[in-house]
Amino acid sequence: MAPSVKSFNLLPSSAPAEIANYANRHGGASVRLQANGGLVLMSAGSELSERMFTIGGTRGAGGMLIPEVHLTVERLTASHVELFADFVRDHLASAIHGGHGIGFWVENGKFVCDGIDFVIGRESAIELGKQRGERAIFDLHNSETIYLNDDNDELVGA
Repeated sequence: MAPSVKSFNLLPSSAPAEIANYANRHGGASVRLQANGGLVLMSAGSELSERMFTIGGTRGAGGMLIPEVHLTVERLTASHVELFADFVRDHLASAIHGGHGIGFWVENGKFVCDGIDFVIGRESAIELGKQRGERAIFDLHNSETIYLNDDNDELVGA
């Protein structure tokens, strides 16, 4: 049976380090941005009532795309987390609500950061991902990357 999602509300002072440590151990992390500036790490754990997925291609204030950032590092630090969280918050401006966040994952041995949206329901997530032209979405419940194009149409564990 696949793990479900557990959220960890992190204190502002410890959140960036905890998120970086988690991402380094697990090859990535999905983090919700709170309106009050807090960060919530979404990870395997206790039950959620519905399936959650993350999708890149988040648009900020004025509809501007929040760009994906390819870091040149193999390990994430608290400073990376803080800088990218501030970067996404600046782009979102007043648009922050519980559905936005930041995603970190490893691609070609280096970390990538992107603004993400949290969506409930596989079909809704796939549809939105395709509309945005995303390569993939991430299934938090099963910890799987779901590729959206014909080249990578299989489920790949993350």
